[in-house]
Amino acid sequence: MVPCLVDAHCHVSTMVDAVGCDKIRSNLDLALAGTASDVQRCVMSTNVYDWELLEPLLLMKQLDDEGPGINVSLGVHPWYCHLYQLDRSLSKVGHYRNCLKCKDEVQLMELVEQLPDPVDLSSYLSDERVSRVGCIGEIGLDKVFRLPQNGFLVSNNGTSLERSSLSNVRVEFAHQIQVFETLLKVAKGRGLPVSIHSVKCQGTTFDICKRILLDSEVNICLHSFTGTLDTVRLWLANFPHERLFFSVSCWINLKDWDSGAELLKSLPLQCILTETDCSVDSVSSQEQRQMLDSVLDAISRAHGISRTKAMDTVLQNFNRFLRK
Repeated sequence: MVPCLVDAHCHVSTMVDAVGCDKIRSNLDLALAGTASDVQRCVMSTNVYDWELLEPLLLMKQLDDEGPGINVSLGVHPWYCHLYQLDRSLSKVGHYRNCLKCKDEVQLMELVEQLPDPVDLSSYLSDERVSRVGCIGEIGLDKVFRLPQNGFLVSNNGTSLERSSLSNVRVEFAHQIQVFETLLKVAKGRGLPVSIHSVKCQGTTFDICKRILLDSEVNICLHSFTGTLDTVRLWLANFPHERLFFSVSCWINLKDWDSGAELLKSLPLQCILTETDCSVDSVSSQEQRQMLDSVLDAISRAHGISRTKAMDTVLQNFNRFLRK
């Protein structure tokens, strides 16, 4: 096995205009060309817009399986799940009024007017599309997020919109759960691994995954996990360790070194993955490597092993997560 870094959870930028999309494609080609031989990635899809940018990577993988270490995932992030409808009988306004909430009716309707027609979720998760990917993600639940004034997050010069531009509109938690459960069932039906986002709802996330996935063979990755150590122990006590993974990022998990070290110490080595959670087209290859190196160093120190051993273990875990 050739030593290489692992980015188990990364992204491409979300852009809706043609010029912006062309720029992302160009940046993406440059980024992947520069790291093809020494980084294995699982690139998440979070919405219909970034999926259109990721589809060419699937073709690249099909043409050259030994080429750039790219594994494409298909998902609906909770921040974008309002863009998908489960009831085809609803009009655009009916759908958004059903899945969005805000005490300010005027603000809600102003935001709805800017939103695109919703995407039918069942059609989006077609057999043809799902059969081409190696993972379902990014999916999950988020009780904190508020929608931006334009209706959904898009990239702005390589970064997300500032939090000051967020509205008071939120996605109904019941809608998030419906979308999340639908995607988990797709993963279960296909035997695909899942990469999960969970913010301020760790208990609900665990309960849903236990109900739907415990009796399956689906591998689970809890990305940039921010739950308590008690929640870690809950997951480890209920799911087979060979199917359970926690991907650790520098900018979220190691922002506080002490808490990051405690998380790593609580995890069996066989359950640890590394990630950047960044947009690979907008963050330099050097910075991405530095992020992954920092997590490897933290793993090495937390478990008292060499950096080489940490790197080899993470790569083995990654291959097991994706069943490669």
